[in-house]
Amino acid sequence: MNIFNDKERKIKCIDKYDTSPYGCDYNLLEVGKEYTVTNIHVYSWFTMIELKEFPNKEFNSVLFEESEG
Repeated sequence: MNIFNDKERKIKCIDKYDTSPYGCDYNLLEVGKEYTVTNIHVYSWFTMIELKEFPNKEFNSVLFEESEG
């Protein structure tokens, strides 16, 4: 996904397993489902995103791609 696009938009989950220690509640995600990204936090070597569907939770951006629609 484009981590430099800070607009709220739909993204698609492409994986739900992340081995980094920076995520949370990955069991909430469904592969193939679209979610709405609301905030992006770019760090030096990883990026976390917030989703409208799960307020106050962050997910690693590598689990998502841009939606085609």
